[in-house]
Amino acid sequence: MAESEEPKPDRSSPEALSDLSWALRNLTANLMRIVRGAGRPYDLPAQLGEARRAYLAYMEQHGRPLDYDVHDMLDMNAGNGVNCEGERLPFAYMGEDWHGIETMVRGSLRLGAAKLLRQPLQVTAGDKELMQGFYSIERVRENSARRYAESLKAEKVQPAKGRSKVPKR
Repeated sequence: MAESEEPKPDRSSPEALSDLSWALRNLTANLMRIVRGAGRPYDLPAQLGEARRAYLAYMEQHGRPLDYDVHDMLDMNAGNGVNCEGERLPFAYMGEDWHGIETMVRGSLRLGAAKLLRQPLQVTAGDKELMQGFYSIERVRENSARRYAESLKAEKVQPAKGRSKVPKR
C-alpha cells in the first residue's frame, strides 16, 4: 500500500449493527409502552431520528439490512434464559409455566397490533393465542397442586410392619 492511500474502514465492524439494534429496540419498546399507556411520547422525535441515523450508518457500512437482521434485532425471544447482564439463568428459574407465559406474551402482542390496525381476524387469533397460554399455565399449576397433594399423602407415617393397630375401645 502506498503511503498516500488511507486504510479502508473495517466493513465487518459490529458497531453499526449494535447501534441500529439498540435504536430499534429503544424505539420499539417506547412505542409498546405508549400503546399500553405508559410510554414517553415526547421521546419519539429523538428516537425516530436516532433510529434513522443508525439505519443509514448501517446501510452505508453493510448495505440494506436483511429481513432476518432486523427480525433478530427485535426478537423478544433472543436471550431467553439470560438475565440483563447476559448471564444464563438456571432452567428452574424459568419455571414449568414458561411456555405458557411466552404464549400469552405473543398473543398479547398480536392482539395489540391487530387492535391498532383494526384487523378483526387477527384480534380473534391473538385472543385465542393469549387464552392458549393461560390454559397452559393453568394445566401446569393444576398438575403441580396434584403432585403436592400426593406428596403430602405419601409423607403420612405408616404403622411399622409387624405392629398391630391399637384396638378401638
